[in-house]
Amino acid sequence: MKLFVYLTDVDAGAGPHVMVSGSHNRGERQKRFDVLKEQDTTENGALLETFRHANRFEDRHVKAFFGAENLISIDGRAGDAFLVDTAAVHKRLLPKSTDRLVFQALYSLLPTIKDGVSAVTVPGAYRRYCDSAGDKAVSEAFWRYSTRLILRDPEVEDG
Repeated sequence: MKLFVYLTDVDAGAGPHVMVSGSHNRGERQKRFDVLKEQDTTENGALLETFRHANRFEDRHVKAFFGAENLISIDGRAGDAFLVDTAAVHKRLLPKSTDRLVFQALYSLLPTIKDGVSAVTVPGAYRRYCDSAGDKAVSEAFWRYSTRLILRDPEVEDG
């Protein structure tokens, strides 16, 4: 999941986020594949190959496969936020008339396919955290789980 927060007002001229409704659903994608296979045309064969093997798609392919009616443009005011399942087909449009600023945060329990994750080892990090957090500190078990991809403390993990 990604959290997006518009830091500026975003309309069609500022390059809004665009996504395809329902494109995150593998079952629905498979139904669309099956329909295209049954029609068995050269154009459909090329479209199927595009969606089987490409990571990026041209607008014309997205419209042909999912239908233009399923494209959703997300406009908003500065401060508006939305969550996106990035398994869905999505993109941002290029700003045409005004600048766009967006904050984004990725939430994942596992390393992403785009970024290698390498935890930093800091002996004593949990102890120092507890000293500063006092009675608001989280348990060692929660610490190990929540920081496992970012920060390692051998005193907690091996201790």
